[in-house]
Amino acid sequence: MDNAGKEREAVQLMAEAEKRVKASHSFLRGLFGGNTRIEEACEMYTRAANMFKMAKNWSAAGNAFCLAAKLHMQLQSKHDSATSFVDAGNAYKKADPQVFPLDGVLIVRGYQLLKCSHRHLHRHGKVYNCSQAPHHHC
Repeated sequence: MDNAGKEREAVQLMAEAEKRVKASHSFLRGLFGGNTRIEEACEMYTRAANMFKMAKNWSAAGNAFCLAAKLHMQLQSKHDSATSFVDAGNAYKKADPQVFPLDGVLIVRGYQLLKCSHRHLHRHGKVYNCSQAPHHHC
């Protein structure tokens, strides 16, 4: 598949993911399986982001990763959210290296979420809860 084909498929995935997110907000969907729709949307946004990366459309890839990260946060999945924020920052960095200081915030925030998502930090043989650990940035 050429770059234009990958980009078209990514745009279709983004549209389908948006439909799933909107469908998850209905009252009955919220009661019966709303999270499943959001999880599916996260996967679609991530697949779309990777398709945009293959097409070298870095800005669109960053946007798709950001949407996935926000949905992962909504699902209380800090590790997946952090990973998506880091991927978004890296994509934005490739899109325009001059704008990296702004996008660097996404990468730093992603690493902070990733670090704290494990909930325990080991230091000198002791296990600390994230809120007890010295120098935490959660």
